[in-house]
Amino acid sequence: ARAAIALGGGVNCQRNRVTGQLPETSRQISTTMAREEFFNNRLVRGLSQSQSSRLLETGVVVKRPAGHLVMKEGDRIEKLFVILSGEVKVFLPESDKRVAAVKLNLLGVHDCFGEYAMIDGRPASASIETTRESLLYAVSHRRLEREFEAEPEIGRIVYRNLLAILVERLRESNE
Repeated sequence: ARAAIALGGGVNCQRNRVTGQLPETSRQISTTMAREEFFNNRLVRGLSQSQSSRLLETGVVVKRPAGHLVMKEGDRIEKLFVILSGEVKVFLPESDKRVAAVKLNLLGVHDCFGEYAMIDGRPASASIETTRESLLYAVSHRRLEREFEAEPEIGRIVYRNLLAILVERLRESNE
């Protein structure tokens, strides 16, 4: 089945004052590829097809150009993101405390970010910027929590998968 996934909202997504149209990167697209990539990501591993579909419909898929700042260190983050295509750079920006930006990681297809804030409710610990055009699944923490309350099995599996993802990252950083 094909569902329309709006590519709107978020930072720097304003309608043209003359035409009223959303920018090219914010129009609706075919979701076949987005659905396939979502169903193959590590976050939903172990969910049934219907559970994965239910989770997909809880959020939106957004298309962002290369160089788009998705989140900034210190910002309050209220969404969990899954990369369906493209790549993002995780970094600590230059600041009064830092002479230069510090690249922490590159995340690609099927990786997620925004999970720290979902778990502990604290502001973003790093900044995230797309390194090339990217398709991102975004879901608000509140909507996700409501979904987990409505179907605890989905919550159990997703939290287990998040824990596995975080442990894998920790192990990689220790190598």
